[in-house]
Amino acid sequence: MIVPMDQAATVPSPQRGIVALLLSEPANRPARDGTRTADDPGGRLTELVAEAATRYGGRPTSTSGRAVQASSFERVSDAVRAAVDAQRAIAAEAWPGSEPRRSRLAVHAGEVECDDEGRFTGPTMQRAERLLAAANGGQVLVSGAAAELLAAPPVPEVELFDLGLQRLTDVVAPVRVHELRGDGLESRPLRTIDVVPNNLPRAPTPLVGRTDLVAELRIAVATFPLICLTGAGGCGKTRLALELAATAAERFDGGIWWIDLAAVADGDGIDEAIAAAIGVRPAVDRGLRTRVLETL
Repeated sequence: MIVPMDQAATVPSPQRGIVALLLSEPANRPARDGTRTADDPGGRLTELVAEAATRYGGRPTSTSGRAVQASSFERVSDAVRAAVDAQRAIAAEAWPGSEPRRSRLAVHAGEVECDDEGRFTGPTMQRAERLLAAANGGQVLVSGAAAELLAAPPVPEVELFDLGLQRLTDVVAPVRVHELRGDGLESRPLRTIDVVPNNLPRAPTPLVGRTDLVAELRIAVATFPLICLTGAGGCGKTRLALELAATAAERFDGGIWWIDLAAVADGDGIDEAIAAAIGVRPAVDRGLRTRVLETL
Protein backbone atom coordinates (compact mmCIF):
# COMPACT_ATOMS: atom_id res chain seq x y z
CA MET A 1 0.00 0.00 0.00
CA ILE A 2 1.36 3.43 -1.00
CA VAL A 3 0.11 6.65 0.60
CA PRO A 4 0.89 10.21 -0.59
CA MET A 5 2.80 12.95 1.25
CA ASP A 6 1.96 16.62 1.85
CA GLN A 7 4.39 19.34 0.90
CA ALA A 8 2.50 21.99 2.88
CA ALA A 9 1.95 20.08 6.14
CA THR A 10 3.39 22.15 8.95
CA VAL A 11 4.22 21.34 12.54
CA PRO A 12 4.04 24.31 14.96
CA SER A 13 7.24 25.96 16.08
CA PRO A 14 9.47 23.98 18.48
CA GLN A 15 8.96 26.75 21.03
CA ARG A 16 5.43 25.41 21.46
CA GLY A 17 6.71 21.88 22.13
CA ILE A 18 5.59 20.28 18.85
CA VAL A 19 8.32 19.34 16.38
CA ALA A 20 9.15 17.20 13.40
CA LEU A 21 12.25 15.14 14.16
CA LEU A 22 14.91 13.66 11.91
CA LEU A 23 17.13 11.15 13.65
CA SER A 24 20.15 9.41 12.17
CA GLU A 25 22.80 6.94 13.25
CA PRO A 26 25.79 5.39 11.45
CA ALA A 27 24.87 1.88 10.40
CA ASN A 28 28.48 0.72 10.54
CA ARG A 29 29.07 -0.41 14.11
CA PRO A 30 31.38 1.62 16.37
CA ALA A 31 34.54 0.26 17.90
CA ARG A 32 33.98 -2.20 20.72
CA ASP A 33 35.00 0.37 23.31
CA GLY A 34 32.39 2.75 21.92
CA THR A 35 34.90 5.34 20.67
CA ARG A 36 35.38 6.90 17.23
CA THR A 37 38.56 8.56 16.03
CA ALA A 38 38.58 11.95 14.32
CA ASP A 39 39.18 10.44 10.87
CA ASP A 40 36.55 7.69 11.28
CA PRO A 41 34.10 7.65 8.34
CA GLY A 42 31.29 7.91 10.89
CA GLY A 43 32.30 11.56 11.30
CA ARG A 44 31.69 12.18 7.62
CA LEU A 45 28.28 10.52 7.85
CA THR A 46 27.36 12.97 10.57
CA GLU A 47 28.51 15.91 8.45
CA LEU A 48 26.47 14.84 5.42
CA VAL A 49 23.28 14.44 7.44
CA ALA A 50 23.84 17.76 9.24
CA GLU A 51 24.39 19.57 5.94
CA ALA A 52 21.15 18.19 4.52
CA ALA A 53 19.21 19.11 7.67
CA THR A 54 20.57 22.66 7.63
CA ARG A 55 19.48 23.17 4.00
CA TYR A 56 15.86 22.63 5.03
CA GLY A 57 15.88 24.61 8.27
CA GLY A 58 16.72 21.81 10.65
CA ARG A 59 18.11 22.73 14.05
CA PRO A 60 20.58 20.42 15.86
CA THR A 61 18.98 18.76 18.84
CA SER A 62 20.57 16.83 21.70
CA THR A 63 19.30 13.34 22.48
CA SER A 64 20.03 10.77 25.15
CA GLY A 65 21.56 8.37 22.62
CA ARG A 66 25.35 8.64 22.33
CA ALA A 67 25.61 7.98 18.60
CA VAL A 68 22.20 9.37 17.61
CA GLN A 69 22.16 12.64 15.67
CA ALA A 70 18.91 14.63 15.72
CA SER A 71 17.49 17.73 14.09
CA SER A 72 14.12 19.41 14.67
CA PHE A 73 11.99 21.01 11.95
CA GLU A 74 8.83 23.07 11.80
CA ARG A 75 7.47 20.96 8.94
CA VAL A 76 7.48 17.20 8.44
CA SER A 77 7.94 17.73 4.71
CA ASP A 78 11.25 19.52 5.37
CA ALA A 79 12.44 16.64 7.54
CA VAL A 80 11.57 14.23 4.73
CA ARG A 81 13.43 16.32 2.14
CA ALA A 82 16.48 16.46 4.39
CA ALA A 83 16.37 12.70 4.93
CA VAL A 84 16.25 11.96 1.21
CA ASP A 85 19.05 14.44 0.42
CA ALA A 86 21.18 12.98 3.20
CA GLN A 87 20.83 9.39 2.01
CA ARG A 88 21.56 10.36 -1.58
CA ALA A 89 24.65 12.32 -0.53
CA ILE A 90 25.88 9.36 1.54
CA ALA A 91 25.32 6.97 -1.37
CA ALA A 92 27.24 9.29 -3.74
CA GLU A 93 30.19 9.80 -1.38
CA ALA A 94 33.54 8.22 -2.32
CA TRP A 95 34.25 6.16 0.79
CA PRO A 96 37.69 4.74 1.59
CA GLY A 97 38.05 0.97 1.34
CA SER A 98 35.85 -1.52 -0.45
CA GLU A 99 32.68 -1.17 1.64
CA PRO A 100 30.41 1.88 1.40
CA ARG A 101 29.26 3.57 4.60
CA ARG A 102 25.60 3.96 5.43
CA SER A 103 23.36 5.70 7.96
CA ARG A 104 19.89 4.76 9.13
CA LEU A 105 17.36 7.61 9.30
CA ALA A 106 13.92 8.08 10.83
CA VAL A 107 11.31 10.85 10.76
CA HIS A 108 8.77 11.30 13.55
CA ALA A 109 6.55 14.13 14.82
CA GLY A 110 4.98 15.01 18.15
CA GLU A 111 5.26 16.97 21.37
CA VAL A 112 8.64 16.90 23.08
CA GLU A 113 9.99 17.86 26.49
CA CYS A 114 13.40 19.24 27.49
CA ASP A 115 15.45 18.05 30.45
CA ASP A 116 17.75 20.21 32.59
CA GLU A 117 20.54 19.82 30.01
CA GLY A 118 18.38 20.99 27.12
CA ARG A 119 17.99 17.53 25.59
CA PHE A 120 14.70 16.48 24.04
CA THR A 121 13.05 13.79 26.17
CA GLY A 122 9.66 12.21 26.66
CA PRO A 123 7.59 9.65 24.74
CA THR A 124 7.94 11.36 21.35
CA MET A 125 11.74 11.26 21.43
CA GLN A 126 11.72 7.72 22.78
CA ARG A 127 9.40 6.60 19.97
CA ALA A 128 11.63 8.30 17.40
CA GLU A 129 14.70 6.50 18.76
CA ARG A 130 12.89 3.14 18.67
CA LEU A 131 11.85 3.79 15.08
CA LEU A 132 15.44 4.64 14.18
CA ALA A 133 16.65 1.39 15.74
CA ALA A 134 14.41 -0.55 13.34
CA ALA A 135 15.94 1.04 10.22
CA ASN A 136 18.78 -0.37 8.13
CA GLY A 137 21.67 1.51 6.59
CA GLY A 138 20.50 3.53 3.59
CA GLN A 139 16.87 3.36 4.73
CA VAL A 140 14.48 6.12 5.83
CA LEU A 141 11.55 5.19 8.06
CA VAL A 142 8.62 7.51 8.76
CA SER A 143 6.28 7.07 11.71
CA GLY A 144 2.53 6.92 11.34
CA ALA A 145 2.26 10.22 13.25
CA ALA A 146 4.55 11.96 10.78
CA ALA A 147 2.93 10.33 7.75
CA GLU A 148 -0.47 11.68 8.76
CA LEU A 149 0.91 15.20 8.24
CA LEU A 150 1.89 14.43 4.65
CA ALA A 151 -0.49 14.47 1.70
CA ALA A 152 1.54 15.34 -1.43
CA PRO A 153 5.09 14.26 -2.36
CA PRO A 154 7.67 16.82 -1.16
CA VAL A 155 10.34 14.97 -3.19
CA PRO A 156 9.68 14.02 -6.84
CA GLU A 157 9.62 10.27 -7.55
CA VAL A 158 9.86 9.36 -3.87
CA GLU A 159 6.96 7.37 -2.43
CA LEU A 160 5.86 6.69 1.11
CA PHE A 161 5.19 2.97 1.44
CA ASP A 162 3.04 1.66 4.28
CA LEU A 163 4.79 -1.26 6.04
CA GLY A 164 1.83 -1.87 8.32
CA LEU A 165 1.87 -2.37 12.07
CA GLN A 166 5.29 -3.24 13.47
CA ARG A 167 6.53 -4.28 16.90
CA LEU A 168 9.27 -1.86 17.95
CA THR A 169 11.62 -2.42 20.84
CA ASP A 170 10.34 -1.06 24.16
CA VAL A 171 7.01 0.01 22.62
CA VAL A 172 4.12 -1.83 24.23
CA ALA A 173 1.67 -1.84 21.29
CA PRO A 174 2.50 -2.34 17.58
CA VAL A 175 2.82 0.93 15.66
CA ARG A 176 2.36 1.86 12.02
CA VAL A 177 5.62 2.36 10.12
CA HIS A 178 6.25 3.75 6.63
CA GLU A 179 9.31 3.65 4.41
CA LEU A 180 10.53 6.15 1.82
CA ARG A 181 11.23 4.48 -1.53
CA GLY A 182 13.00 6.02 -4.51
CA ASP A 183 16.39 6.56 -6.14
CA GLY A 184 19.24 6.57 -3.63
CA LEU A 185 17.12 4.95 -0.89
CA GLU A 186 17.40 1.35 0.24
CA SER A 187 14.47 -0.91 1.06
CA ARG A 188 15.12 -3.84 3.39
CA PRO A 189 13.27 -5.84 6.08
CA LEU A 190 13.09 -3.91 9.32
CA ARG A 191 15.47 -4.63 12.20
CA THR A 192 12.65 -5.37 14.61
CA ILE A 193 12.54 -8.03 17.30
CA ASP A 194 10.38 -10.21 15.05
CA VAL A 195 13.07 -10.66 12.37
CA VAL A 196 14.97 -13.27 14.41
CA PRO A 197 13.65 -16.33 16.28
CA ASN A 198 12.98 -15.42 19.90
CA ASN A 199 10.77 -16.05 22.90
CA LEU A 200 11.20 -12.67 24.55
CA PRO A 201 8.24 -11.62 26.68
CA ARG A 202 6.54 -8.40 25.67
CA ALA A 203 7.67 -5.51 27.86
CA PRO A 204 4.73 -4.30 29.98
CA THR A 205 6.00 -0.69 30.06
CA PRO A 206 8.66 1.39 28.25
CA LEU A 207 12.13 1.57 29.78
CA VAL A 208 12.79 5.11 31.03
CA GLY A 209 16.10 6.81 31.77
CA ARG A 210 18.57 4.03 30.92
CA THR A 211 19.50 4.77 27.32
CA ASP A 212 23.21 5.26 28.07
CA LEU A 213 23.37 2.07 30.14
CA VAL A 214 21.73 0.03 27.37
CA ALA A 215 24.25 1.46 24.90
CA GLU A 216 27.14 0.41 27.16
CA LEU A 217 25.70 -3.08 27.53
CA ARG A 218 25.29 -3.45 23.75
CA ILE A 219 29.01 -2.83 23.38
CA ALA A 220 29.72 -5.32 26.17
CA VAL A 221 27.58 -7.99 24.48
CA ALA A 222 29.63 -7.58 21.30
CA THR A 223 32.84 -7.97 23.30
CA PHE A 224 32.27 -10.60 25.99
CA PRO A 225 30.51 -14.00 25.92
CA LEU A 226 28.93 -13.51 29.37
CA ILE A 227 27.43 -10.39 30.98
CA CYS A 228 26.25 -10.37 34.60
CA LEU A 229 23.88 -7.69 35.89
CA THR A 230 23.95 -7.23 39.67
CA GLY A 231 22.01 -5.01 42.03
CA ALA A 232 19.51 -4.91 44.84
CA GLY A 233 16.23 -6.70 44.45
CA GLY A 234 13.67 -4.63 42.56
CA CYS A 235 16.18 -2.20 41.00
CA GLY A 236 15.23 -3.25 37.46
CA LYS A 237 17.81 -5.88 36.46
CA THR A 238 15.27 -8.10 34.71
CA ARG A 239 13.68 -5.22 32.81
CA LEU A 240 17.11 -3.98 31.75
CA ALA A 241 18.12 -7.46 30.56
CA LEU A 242 14.92 -7.70 28.51
CA GLU A 243 15.62 -4.34 26.89
CA LEU A 244 19.19 -5.35 26.10
CA ALA A 245 18.04 -8.64 24.55
CA ALA A 246 15.46 -6.89 22.38
CA THR A 247 17.80 -4.15 21.14
CA ALA A 248 20.64 -6.60 20.38
CA ALA A 249 18.48 -9.25 18.70
CA GLU A 250 19.51 -8.33 15.14
CA ARG A 251 23.10 -9.37 15.91
CA PHE A 252 22.14 -13.00 16.43
CA ASP A 253 20.80 -14.70 13.30
CA GLY A 254 20.22 -17.95 15.18
CA GLY A 255 17.83 -16.29 17.59
CA ILE A 256 17.80 -14.86 21.10
CA TRP A 257 16.17 -16.68 23.97
CA TRP A 258 14.74 -15.75 27.35
CA ILE A 259 15.32 -18.41 30.04
CA ASP A 260 13.67 -17.95 33.42
CA LEU A 261 15.73 -19.63 36.15
CA ALA A 262 13.80 -18.21 39.11
CA ALA A 263 12.19 -21.57 39.93
CA VAL A 264 15.27 -23.72 39.23
CA ALA A 265 16.71 -25.39 42.33
CA ASP A 266 19.60 -27.51 40.94
CA GLY A 267 21.94 -27.99 37.99
CA ASP A 268 19.69 -30.50 36.21
CA GLY A 269 16.92 -27.93 36.30
CA ILE A 270 19.11 -25.45 34.43
CA ASP A 271 19.59 -27.92 31.56
CA GLU A 272 15.84 -28.54 31.42
CA ALA A 273 15.00 -24.83 31.45
CA ILE A 274 17.41 -24.05 28.62
CA ALA A 275 16.20 -27.01 26.57
CA ALA A 276 12.57 -26.00 27.00
CA ALA A 277 13.28 -22.41 25.94
CA ILE A 278 15.14 -23.32 22.73
CA GLY A 279 12.98 -26.33 21.85
CA VAL A 280 15.52 -29.12 22.38
CA ARG A 281 14.68 -32.68 23.38
CA PRO A 282 17.07 -35.47 24.46
CA ALA A 283 18.07 -38.04 21.84
CA VAL A 284 18.37 -41.80 22.31
CA ASP A 285 22.15 -41.72 22.07
CA ARG A 286 22.76 -38.29 23.61
CA GLY A 287 21.67 -36.75 26.89
CA LEU A 288 19.84 -33.48 27.30
CA ARG A 289 22.94 -31.43 28.14
CA THR A 290 24.77 -32.75 25.07
CA ARG A 291 21.82 -31.86 22.85
CA VAL A 292 21.67 -28.35 24.33
CA LEU A 293 25.39 -27.78 23.74
CA GLU A 294 25.10 -29.07 20.16
CA THR A 295 22.22 -26.71 19.46
CA LEU A 296 23.94 -23.71 20.97
